[in-house]
Amino acid sequence: SSLFILLVAVSVGLLYGYRWLTTSTYFGVSTIEIHGNSRLDSREILKTADLVEGANILALSIDAIEDSLSTSPWVEEVSVKRVLPGTLVIGVRESVPALWLLHEGKLYYADALGKIIAPVVAGKFASLPTLEVEPGAEDATAALPDLLKSLQESHLPLNLTAVSWVRLSPARGVEVYVDDKRLKISIGLEEWLPNLNRLGKTLADLGRRGEMPDIREIRAQGSNVWVEKASANAAGV
Repeated sequence: SSLFILLVAVSVGLLYGYRWLTTSTYFGVSTIEIHGNSRLDSREILKTADLVEGANILALSIDAIEDSLSTSPWVEEVSVKRVLPGTLVIGVRESVPALWLLHEGKLYYADALGKIIAPVVAGKFASLPTLEVEPGAEDATAALPDLLKSLQESHLPLNLTAVSWVRLSPARGVEVYVDDKRLKISIGLEEWLPNLNRLGKTLADLGRRGEMPDIREIRAQGSNVWVEKASANAAGV
């Protein structure tokens, strides 16, 4: 019937129209904008997504591009959108390394929760504190971001950017080693903020007395602050 012929004609027209749209050079990718990347090089992103200029923008699968980029350990989130006729916009939110983590003999970048991101390699080298988690202290990793944040905001008279390692210990809580002072700080997890406050007061007092160069370890736990000098003599404060 005429209706059937009309439907066939419309279907064929749509098919040819779709083929023209997805093969026309008018919709060729001429610009690729990439935002949010700092650690990942734009060329790496293009290679991972298998993108080249000139490809028909309508023939590209946005889901496939996003899935490909999500395989990178440095990509936390990604979004891709078309801006016709020929611009592709890629937005990336990268994983943020906060620590080094030694795992099975290899050194990895890890986030503030101690979650592994990627191996440490020479081409993407960034010096960060090394995290060690002793057996029995695994649950403390969930609180690690808040612990490190409060430590940074505590106004301790120390350069915490010089911290070379962080250790979570079931017995000693959070331990940090401040490299430029050759000083180890231990803070009990129970009563964390009071311990931190006592530690700050003790450090300030030692600084006023000019004794900081002789101090090698300070441990705040319970209601006490223990100070160990280079002579290995310990005293409770």
